[in-house]
Amino acid sequence: CLVSITTAENKPIFLAQLTNEGARSNNGPNPISTKTWEFGDNEITSMGLRQHYLVGYDLKVNYANALGLQSIYSPWQLYVRSSNHNVTLMGAQSELEALYPPDLRPDLTADQASIAVPPGDNTLIQDDIKALANKIMPRNFQTVPIHSMDFDKDSVLSHQWCSRIHQLTTTSVNDTKWSLDTETKYKNALDAFKAFVQKPDLTIHQVYPYMDAIYATKFNLDSIGKLEDVYPDLMKFRFDYFQQLWSTEESRLIYSNGFITELIRYMNDAKTQYENNKLSDYFRYKLSLYFGTSESLYVISKHLGYLHTQVPSFSSQFLVQMDIDADKNYWVTVLYNKEAIKLQGACAGNVTCSYGQFVSFLKSKLANPGTIKDCKPLTPMNMLMLDSQPAEDHTNLVMISVIICAIIAIIAFALTFFVLNKIRKGKTHSYVQVRSNDTLLSL
Repeated sequence: CLVSITTAENKPIFLAQLTNEGARSNNGPNPISTKTWEFGDNEITSMGLRQHYLVGYDLKVNYANALGLQSIYSPWQLYVRSSNHNVTLMGAQSELEALYPPDLRPDLTADQASIAVPPGDNTLIQDDIKALANKIMPRNFQTVPIHSMDFDKDSVLSHQWCSRIHQLTTTSVNDTKWSLDTETKYKNALDAFKAFVQKPDLTIHQVYPYMDAIYATKFNLDSIGKLEDVYPDLMKFRFDYFQQLWSTEESRLIYSNGFITELIRYMNDAKTQYENNKLSDYFRYKLSLYFGTSESLYVISKHLGYLHTQVPSFSSQFLVQMDIDADKNYWVTVLYNKEAIKLQGACAGNVTCSYGQFVSFLKSKLANPGTIKDCKPLTPMNMLMLDSQPAEDHTNLVMISVIICAIIAIIAFALTFFVLNKIRKGKTHSYVQVRSNDTLLSL
């Protein structure tokens, strides 16, 4: 059921949003189309930028006034975090353009404008400085900081900070029974795909990376040719494989821990500052925006009890809304793509539950320290194995690397042994000859 975002009885005091990337080009091999994407492979498209802009505009219309967000960006009200992907960072910028539109910042005074120029000789840009007049920049675009971290350090929106996650997901999809059952279940669709790409010997693990290209190509209104007939089954196969990757409770537990920890902290702070009518020293946000991948959105919402029926569509949205009622009771509602949802194990089966109930539920979803104490970032080799596409290349790459390293070690050992042996026998000498006018000189 769709719910009213705000009511006369309840007032929102905090909102957390987790969204995945908007429409993008294919992430992986694309035998379907020779299309040249605007920004290249695995990058956002103009359609994706529009999606994110409208997500931000929807937030502004439904929440800005109720939350008391200022129309000019304030670091005291908003926190933005993105995974370290171009596609999510650009999506965040587009959404923020809607939340904080340009032309709202006041101009500088004439005195300020005269000083606010780069040091040094500005002769070449003098006409542009005059044209800018007292504006901060054309259209007075509002700049908003977007926080991000390297993949191997991001414990909120990435799996690469913990090699244990990679181990668990790899083991899950390499389960022999599941692999055979899946290949049988989707035999007709998989055979049609293999015939289309003229690679009849592909395994399901080698087929899976192509599914993203098919989805992205079709979403961006490009033709997928003869695969149109089997497209529904290929997307079901894609979802089944995606689910199997994240089928273990431990993988989802570790992945979601950072996000849930931050959510509890910010919700508690929102409640505290509202009760005390003052900002805390550290965390004081009314709106927290997280921009992750489909993986982030699926794993975290799945861990919190949402039952997905497909891989999240581009620019999907998971919202946690915290309200206060007239009697100063705090309530929490969770929405997925604007629809209020029931999370398994939360709120006694209701759509909305008390703040205390929800926080207790979140804490029950946290990993204990022992579960994550051995987490180590993926090694460069493991990251390469994870991100490369054809599965057979992983094994070949590892074997070649091992052989090359072994050969280098043997050669180094042999050379070292040879030189040391020569030195011990006193047969290694150094000679220096100096000639002057073809006459050998003694040194």
